[in-house]
This record gives sequence, structure tokens and C-alpha cells, in this order.
Amino acid sequence: MMKKQIREFEEIAFQHMDFLYSHALQVTSNIEKTEHIIQETFACAFNKFRPEEIHDYQSWLVGIMEKVCIKEECLVVEA
Repeated sequence: MMKKQIREFEEIAFQHMDFLYSHALQVTSNIEKTEHIIQETFACAFNKFRPEEIHDYQSWLVGIMEKVCIKEECLVVEA
């Protein structure tokens, strides 16, 4: 990945960090799990980052985060 793409990814990540963190915290109800989910989400997103293929970064990141949550079995089921 080129330096320009790395900078672009960092800008996008910082721009959406608060939203994703809040969303993950609602899903997990646990700060440690939330931090883990955010870390895994951005690691996965960084590896899949192709700016020319992404039209809505927030939806793209939420989709990745949801897949991470399913993989990590972190969803809270309310009775």
C-alpha cells in the first residue's frame, strides 16, 4: 500500500472512529470487547482498503465491524 493510501485510510479511520466506537459499545456493552472489536475492525479494513471501490466509508466500516462481531460472538442478546 502506498503512503498516500495509508494517509487516506488514517483520515477515514479517525473520521469514523467515534461513531464505530459508540455503535460497538451499544452492541457489546463492554469497554474491553468494544476496544478489541474496533481494533479488529480497523485491522481488517486496512487490509481490504481499496478507495476506488468504496462509495460509503461508514457503511463499509460498519459492515466489517458487524462481521467481526459475529466472528467474535460479541453480540448482546436482550431477553
